[in-house]
Parts: sequence; structure tokens; C-alpha cells
Amino acid sequence: MGLQKFCLSCGTQLDLGASFCANCGVAVASDAPTIEVLQTPIVQAPAQERLPIISKQSIVSESVQQSRSETVPGSPGILFGSAETFEAEESAEEKHGKAKHSVWIMIILATLLVLGVLSIIAYFMTTANSKSGEQKQQQSVSTAQQANGVATATQTVGNSPDSKGINEILATGGYTTINTLGSGFNQPTGVAVDGNGNVFIADFGNNAMKEIVAAGGYTTVNALASGFNQPTGVAVDGNGDVIVADTHNNAVKEIVAVGGYTTVNTLASGFILPQYVAVDRSGNVFVSDYGNNAVKEIVAAGGYTTVITLASGLNGPEGVALDSSGNVFVADTQNHTVKEIVAVNGNIPANPTVNTLGNGFNLPTGVAVDGSGNVFVSDWGNNTVKEIVAVSGSIPANPTVNTLGTGFNKPEGVALDKSGNVFLADTYNYAVKEILARPAMTQ
Repeated sequence: MGLQKFCLSCGTQLDLGASFCANCGVAVASDAPTIEVLQTPIVQAPAQERLPIISKQSIVSESVQQSRSETVPGSPGILFGSAETFEAEESAEEKHGKAKHSVWIMIILATLLVLGVLSIIAYFMTTANSKSGEQKQQQSVSTAQQANGVATATQTVGNSPDSKGINEILATGGYTTINTLGSGFNQPTGVAVDGNGNVFIADFGNNAMKEIVAAGGYTTVNALASGFNQPTGVAVDGNGDVIVADTHNNAVKEIVAVGGYTTVNTLASGFILPQYVAVDRSGNVFVSDYGNNAVKEIVAAGGYTTVITLASGLNGPEGVALDSSGNVFVADTQNHTVKEIVAVNGNIPANPTVNTLGNGFNLPTGVAVDGSGNVFVSDWGNNTVKEIVAVSGSIPANPTVNTLGTGFNKPEGVALDKSGNVFLADTYNYAVKEILARPAMTQ
């Protein structure tokens, strides 16, 4: 306790001996009252019990720290890190974000890759019925690369066809009777018939040329010469010589009849995967030059050294045939059409007219023409043989197209004998079939 004096005017505390107020200047009476004041000491709280100053920023920081430091969900307490820890955690978060970004990029790339693979699969599935998707087409591509100096391996189709052979359909209106001729063929492709009814076969899978002898009922099969590499097309000229498209040797060859079909001559050069051949009355040879997308003529005069291009701009041409007027018919295979190169006075001019015949074909392969001008086509992709009907010896603008028989499997070469019977290389049935123009009794 203690005595204190105050100014009555302004209330300022005065010294006990003061005579005036230092604050307001009012004189202080000597008898001014004094007041006894009870002084109570101030006690401070212990330092360890002081409450921390909490700001909004510290609350937010604490919340962030908590969310980053809780490694196990539901774990008690809040782990606070240093500034370096916070920065390290931010760096880790950035890395995590980048990792997520990288994962998404990988997912997108993987998706694009899958789509690309599916597109490729769809493409090959769509073209599985195309020759480019079949063994024969693969071999053609392989050999085309070899011809351009690229070393590749040529594949060979397996399948043992020993129990199968060459069939003959005896046509009595419905083309339903089938007889088997010979055996041991492996993907026969080209077929031709000479004046005596003997059938010549390009036995593609066996790298051989063969003759099925008519005498004795087509039971004798002879091999002709050797040295062929997957031959495709065959034709017979007026002398009985056999013309061969030796496809994977990129050559056209002649097997001479005199001497028993042992002498082989090469005719001209410059072909890439020649497919089919035909020959006219003068001995000129017509070739579908598949790799060059052209039809060419090897001129007989002068020893088969002159080669003339009759038509170009085709797409993988295969079958080729001629009629009595010199018109050339070609299976423009990859364009799914049959075309006629029109002759003038028996010869193909420098810039010939090219007509498209019929429609609805799917990779037509072989062609042949009978004495009435009807064109026969092996429709490879549709597994059928079709006849484009002529009117007065020529094919009209919108011709009738008939289907002959069913049950074929990728038929290729087609030929006619002098009676109009149709011979067909039913390639993947390992057979050649004859569709008779007249009832069986006439044979």
C-alpha cells in the first residue's frame, strides 16, 4: 500500500510535495487529498505454457504438410517438415505429375500402335481373297525383288495333293459329271490342248511341265523337259511345240515337239514374272507381262527376237487369248476386269482400242475364246468359271455373262479344244476339269 496525490482538475498523479499540476498547470492546494492505493504484483505465465500465435497462413501450411506427410491413411499426428523437405516434396509431386504425363503418352502411343496393327490386319483380311495375299502372289513379289537384286527367300506351298488329280466334267446340259485324269499335280495353273486332244499342264508347285496323253483315256502323264521355276502359263502352236511362261525365271520358253519335248529354247527377254501365253496361227507369241503391267507380242519372224508392247496401263494382267480376227483378250486381274485389245485387219495397231467386257469379276485369271467368239473366264476370287456370250461373233456393250459349274477352288488357266470343250486348271483342288460342249455320248 502507499499514499498518492492526484490533480483535482485533470486527474494526473502528482508528487506528494507538488504545488501545481505538471499536466494542466493548475495549482495544487497544500491540503489536496491523498489516496491510499493497494498495489498487487503482476504474475506472468510460465514460458512453456504460452499459446502460439496462429495465423491463416500457418493453418494452410499445416494442412498441406499434413496431407503430404501422412504416409499411412488414418495415422495419428501431423508430421511437419523443414523448408527443404517441403521443396523436396514439391519436387516429388512434380516428378509424379511428369510420370503421369509420361504414362499417358505411352498409353496414347500404345493405342496408336494397336490401331495401326489392327489396320494392317484389316487390310490383309480384306485382301486375303486376293492373289497378293496368297502364296502364289508372295512368290511373285519375292521373285520380283530378286529380279531387282534383292536377296529373298521364295516360299513353297505345302499340301500333299497326291490323292487328287485332274478331273474332267462331262457336260450333258448341267456340267455335272466329273472324271479324274492323272494324279500327282501340285497347284496346276496353265492348261492347253493340242489338235489331238492331249492336255498340257503348267504344274506350278512341282516346277514342271506335264502332258496328259489323250490316248488310253488320260491315264498317262509325261514330264516335259526340266529346269522350270514355278511355270504358270502354257500354249501349243500349230507344230505341237509347247510355249511356257516360266514365271520365276522371268522367261518365255519353247519346248520343241520334235525329239520328244526335250529341247528348250528361250524366246526374247525383258519380262518380269510373265504369267500366261497364247499363240496365233503365224506362231507369234502373246505374253501377259505381269511385273510390267503390259501385254506383249514376241514376233515369230526373225527368230522371236522382236518384242512389241500391245497395251500398257494394266494392273497385274494374267490370262491372254486370241480370236480368229486377231483380237487379244486379257484378264486384267488386279483391276477385276476382262479387256479386249481390238485388232485392225488382223493386227493390233500402235494405239489400239481397248474395250472392257462384262463385270462382276473378282481377280479374273484365265481367258479363252471359242470359235463363236464367246469368252471363257476363270473367276479366281469367286471360285467360278464364266462365259461372256458373244452376239454375231463379237461381245456387245452389255453382254450376258453365264456361270459354268461350281465347286472350284481358285481356278486359273482355261483352254478350249477344237470341239469347244472347256478345260480348267482348278488350282487349289489340284485338278484340271473339262466342261464338255456336247453330251458325253459324242466322245
